[in-house]
Amino acid sequence: MTFQIVKKMLIAAALLGGSWSSVQAQPVLPMSEFVDQFEQPQTLNEKTTLVIFSADKEPGRWVKESLTQLNITDLNAINWLYVADVSAMPSFITNMMAIPKMKDFPFAIALDKSGDVTRDWPRKADQVSVYKMNKLDVAEMLYFDSAEALLVFLTDFKAKSSTPVAVN
Repeated sequence: MTFQIVKKMLIAAALLGGSWSSVQAQPVLPMSEFVDQFEQPQTLNEKTTLVIFSADKEPGRWVKESLTQLNITDLNAINWLYVADVSAMPSFITNMMAIPKMKDFPFAIALDKSGDVTRDWPRKADQVSVYKMNKLDVAEMLYFDSAEALLVFLTDFKAKSSTPVAVN
């Protein structure tokens, strides 16, 4: 199958079925460079285990609330990346209002101001997309349509990720 056919199948499956995982045709998010609200580089790389992605205002608020409630201040330390596609927002609003407000958060928000980097990322309107990563392969895609569901998932994922491994 060509990449385009596989990509269309994955998007269709995600839209119809909620989450999707497949050994045969996993989508890949390419290694990407972003700049956060503090003008610092943020990278999607092979160490990233979780990508949280929002492209709409309300779901973006859910992400910020969840990360705040979890007291997460350094996403890089836990190999997570929060990416916000802010390309639909007029640049004047982005630069004069949104980014200064984002600076109130202690965690980095990787910004896609042009929409070019995240253009082909699987998403659902008015939902938060979460990609569990294995290197740069998407192992599982999840979509959240409420702040509560996102918080429950992130709490559980964080707890499982930080569980010490017993050494014999």
